[in-house]
Parts: sequence; structure tokens; C-alpha cells
Amino acid sequence: MKKEADTPVTVSIARKVRTGAEADYEDWLRRISQVAINFPGHQGVHILKPSAKTGGEYVLIVGFSSYTHQKSWEESSERQTFLDELEQKKLIEGETQI
Repeated sequence: MKKEADTPVTVSIARKVRTGAEADYEDWLRRISQVAINFPGHQGVHILKPSAKTGGEYVLIVGFSSYTHQKSWEESSERQTFLDELEQKKLIEGETQI
């Protein structure tokens, strides 16, 4: 029987990007994805661009092989640096939905 910490995890992240900041946000997405993919257990990221189906938001679907690996990424200094950049450059509007 698998422990909960060993169960695969999929995280959905939705953000509304500020009008005119789409190119900068997509560059940010490319860079953070390149870093995240090197973390243990990372199983890839799917990016849905804004559409009627996404409510006009960018939606990221990120997979990890375990909750432990997902938490390692979530609590990493690398991820925090990218989140700080997102805030400093004011690329998004409203709250991120996870």
C-alpha cells in the first residue's frame, strides 16, 4: 500500500495576466518551467492560454510523482524567487487560484 506522501500529485494554477504583460508572463513561464523540470519527481507542465474555456486566465497543470516531491518544489527558494519576480513586475491581476 502506498503512503500518501508517495501518491502522484497534479496541481492546477490559474492566473489572470495584466493586459499588455502577456509576453513577459510567457517568458516568466518558460523560465520557471525550465527550473522546475529539474526538480526530483517533476512530471511536466501543461500550459493553457487564456480562452473562453479558461475564463480568460492562464492555467498551468503541473505533475509530480509524489506529494513529497511537490512540496519540495513548492517550498524551494528557486520557486520563491520566481514568485517574487511575478509580484515585483506586477504581471498578474487578482489572486492566483491553486
